[in-house]
Amino acid sequence: MQPNFHRWAAAGGLYDQRLGDDRRRRTNRLRRLVDAGVPLAFGSDCMPLDPLLGVHHAVTAPTAAQRLTVTEALRAYTHGAAYAGFDEDRLGTIEVGKRADLVVLEASPWEREREQEADRIDEIDVTKTVVDGEIVFDRDDR
Repeated sequence: MQPNFHRWAAAGGLYDQRLGDDRRRRTNRLRRLVDAGVPLAFGSDCMPLDPLLGVHHAVTAPTAAQRLTVTEALRAYTHGAAYAGFDEDRLGTIEVGKRADLVVLEASPWEREREQEADRIDEIDVTKTVVDGEIVFDRDDR
């Protein structure tokens, strides 16, 4: 699934124009899927390649039935994606013996969620990127 699609789900947005208000509210009901026990796997399909933008849209979706917590959205991008690729024994969580690809962020998306500033999650910058245990990007080294 692609939570980035929520950018079209607001009142006056593309879904509203094409589907009408009632139907746009029934699109991408991520909360309902999670509550039903459905494992979510998020991706971006190049629109854009920014998981934090997807987390932002999942957390700030227009209706409660469409909205997730930061933890649920991140889990869908990590463990959920590994599960969908039948690779959860090797990827998707940070554990001994698993591949470790991760980023270090300049701010906590959970803190922004708690402080009712979730609309700024997509503005958080990446300070470091680690791929297979090696630092491949360090903002301070530029």
